[in-house]
Amino acid sequence: MKIPLEFARPMTLLECSGYADAHREGVSTYNEDLNRWIMNDGSGTWFGHQCYQDPDKILSIPDKVIK
Repeated sequence: MKIPLEFARPMTLLECSGYADAHREGVSTYNEDLNRWIMNDGSGTWFGHQCYQDPDKILSIPDKVIK
């Protein structure tokens, strides 16, 4: 199951990844024997997350910073 989330404020990809890690730890428990994150509600396993940057919301970097 994929559950897309939209955030109320802009965030970096690193912040998104940190949020996803914290969310995973809040809704699942790591099972060392199975080497998997098991959902706490019994619905299955957590396989990962993906963070995407909206190209329309990327801030441009001034030319003098790049050079």
